[in-house]
Amino acid sequence: MTPEPDLLVVDASALVELVIAGRHRRGADVLLARYATAPGLTLVSAAHGLIESISAIRRMVQRGDLTAGAGLTAVDWLCQFDLMLDATAPRARRIWSLRERMSASDAAYAAVAEAVDVPLITVDDRLLAACQAAEIPAMSLDDLRPA
Repeated sequence: MTPEPDLLVVDASALVELVIAGRHRRGADVLLARYATAPGLTLVSAAHGLIESISAIRRMVQRGDLTAGAGLTAVDWLCQFDLMLDATAPRARRIWSLRERMSASDAAYAAVAEAVDVPLITVDDRLLAACQAAEIPAMSLDDLRPA
């Protein structure tokens, strides 16, 4: 019997930090090192995670925080990850039940983490607080420590 692959649930904020030189570089480097050394590690995100990440990179380019070339490089790196995008429909009722605590987009990430019983990794403090209030496992990318 083959063991289940190691999973990490990430939202768009964490995905973006993995591919830019942002404020959360230390945690991103820890996650990237784990990803590079664990061949069975799969990153899991909500179905819209990749699109939301690309949108965030686009905003950074528009603001002048990244050059267009750096933005394209970041998008290319995003596409290199073994990223599993979780279908929304099976989580729709849970997403709806979280409507008083968080947006539907954020609830989709939280519902994935809850369903696979793995903490959501994010740099979004509001999402962290909302997950804590809903008793959904979540942690800041900044809290990751080297193995």
